[in-house]
Amino acid sequence: NKNRIQRITNLPATAVLRDKFVPNHAKAFNLAPVAARWVLYHDETIINHANTNIRSPPPDGMALVIAHMAELFIPRVPCVSEQMSAQVSYLYSPAMVHRVPPDLQFALKDSNHRTSYYTQADLDETTSIVEYCSTLRRALRAEHEERMRMYEKYSLLKWPLRKLKIDDPSQACLFIEGILDARPSLQIGDIVLLRPIQPIVTMQNENGVVFADQYTVEIESRVIQLVRGRGKDHTLDQVIISWALHPEQRYALKDFNWVREYSIRFVPGSMMIERCLTALDWLENLSDFQSKELQDILFPVAAPVVKSLTAEQRQVYRGVPTSAGHSSQKDLCDIGKPLNELQAAFVRMVRARTLDPSFETTRPPMILTGPDRCLRLHL
Repeated sequence: NKNRIQRITNLPATAVLRDKFVPNHAKAFNLAPVAARWVLYHDETIINHANTNIRSPPPDGMALVIAHMAELFIPRVPCVSEQMSAQVSYLYSPAMVHRVPPDLQFALKDSNHRTSYYTQADLDETTSIVEYCSTLRRALRAEHEERMRMYEKYSLLKWPLRKLKIDDPSQACLFIEGILDARPSLQIGDIVLLRPIQPIVTMQNENGVVFADQYTVEIESRVIQLVRGRGKDHTLDQVIISWALHPEQRYALKDFNWVREYSIRFVPGSMMIERCLTALDWLENLSDFQSKELQDILFPVAAPVVKSLTAEQRQVYRGVPTSAGHSSQKDLCDIGKPLNELQAAFVRMVRARTLDPSFETTRPPMILTGPDRCLRLHL
């Protein structure tokens, strides 16, 4: 037993029992060059960005919501331009998207190598927007790289695809037990890389001589839906991916009975980090007036001055208001729990700033954080 324990404590970096691992045979298989790459996006679109065709999945539901909110709430303030003399008003337009091309083999590289993003900036003390953006930009890149490493732990070898119950040839399904409870969790739009274990075989004809030609492919798909399994029905979690093969690809794959097995890897999508980096780029390119207003929000030096609440206004009630204006369930929070002092103080702060609005200066935001099923769900 002592010898066995000694062997376990000296596991190599790619051992199966290591916390973070990719077995050597799987790593070699996924690092091997491929003869072709098939990019399958569900209803894929091609965006012409900087005179280069960049394939991008269609906007998800949240992207559409953000675009709708921007149309409704972004003030249409004319900007300074050379044509202002002609009384031409230019509406606000968002910054160019900060593209982050996905590094599909990043996590397969040496896991011990870490890019240094260390910075001595203290965001609680700095008043520089440039320093603020630089620090957050480093943190975002470090977080994204660590997410790619964590996703590599979800790799699968010799795993089958399954046909959806709904006859939709543009989608396929992976049944993976517990994948929806993994942390970090998979997201809609994440990249799924599939390599058939058996090579693709096509018949070639050269000068009347017919021979079999073998080659390997890597199929780049996207997560389009996540479905949690039901324990009482003993069903597994489902990861539904795009599978819009062209007829030639479908024929070359020859998997009409869904029996092929694949080496499967997951790579985080770039949408979230692209949105954050785009916002930081926008912050660094504000006008002097906008920078001054933003500094008052990001780096407030004093709490806003508001009128004091009366004794009646300081009372915190929970529940459905009665005709008398008070609550029928006094001092009750979620599942009968009373508000603690910090929660009650936040409610009073919101009430005080609402009753005494500011029209001359921009006040810093009010931010409430906390776990699920707490006060923030009821505001």
